Amino acid sequence: ENRQLFWKALLNKSIERNTLDTIKNIKREHDIGRNYAVFSIEKDQGVVDKDTPRCIFHQYKRSDTKSKIKVNPKILQKSIKDFLKNKKIYSYYQGYLDIAVYFRVLFYQKETSKNSDYYLKFLDLFTNLFVLDYISPLEEGKNLYAIVIKVLNSFINICNHTLYTYLQENDFILYSVISWVLTFLTHNVSNFDIICRIFDYLIVSPPYTIYIISALILIDSFETISEEDLDEDAATKISLAFKSIELNDLDYDNIINRTEYILTHNELDIAKIINQYKDDLYWTFNNSINGIDIVTRNNSVEYQVMQFKKFLRKNTIGRVKLNHI
Repeated sequence: ENRQLFWKALLNKSIERNTLDTIKNIKREHDIGRNYAVFSIEKDQGVVDKDTPRCIFHQYKRSDTKSKIKVNPKILQKSIKDFLKNKKIYSYYQGYLDIAVYFRVLFYQKETSKNSDYYLKFLDLFTNLFVLDYISPLEEGKNLYAIVIKVLNSFINICNHTLYTYLQENDFILYSVISWVLTFLTHNVSNFDIICRIFDYLIVSPPYTIYIISALILIDSFETISEEDLDEDAATKISLAFKSIELNDLDYDNIINRTEYILTHNELDIAKIINQYKDDLYWTFNNSINGIDIVTRNNSVEYQVMQFKKFLRKNTIGRVKLNHI
């Protein structure tokens, strides 16, 4: 209930400040003189059809012992296809449906309700604030996956240069974790409560924060490998370690605390990455349109968290443990 209140407040603030129109105008100017790959709505809708049977909803449903999750995947499938058709500017990518599932479950209303597609307003806002680089048509000649891998490895280098060196020589290992970034972990974590916890933090953080979280998870896995194993066949050992990560079992409070430390203590390292990749990932690394900042117009994560907590205090009756927000 509190998450719904916060997202609604964020959406209302965005509408008040014409955020989506502002982004649309910036995008129009940014796209002048650039050549983009042609995308097909029909082809995208075919990918949605293939994604539906394997989307995260089915894992949520199995792990939800209280049977609270009642989303009909076929109706979800249709609403996303209609959403893409109406937008005409999003080039659907595999895994995006899992982000949609998060908002559909969070804002669940019976499919027979007139407001059953209400969640799409929040999906659209999140898409514009956080994943526009991935869902916009790509510039000709750009390889999104290669860019994501390079950026992720650059963030790994901030905390563990040894792993960075290994991955420089064997970057194919990171292809298995690209979905962590492109879906903000919604495709990979099958516990809905954990995804909610992760989003609580990501929504008040810069769009590139997901790279830091992903980097820390990989570094923790790498550090369990002995030096002897690395001497034998490092690439194989690292690859196996990454594939064996159980994302549902991790201590995300710890990971979030460490992520926040990096954000506040490694500004120069992060600034170098931003400068290096701001052209490749324009919406992720442009400080003037950085995620929720374009709504709040304030660059302080601490300030945003404070406002979030003040909002919850005002709209609850003491049932929320604020130290866990």
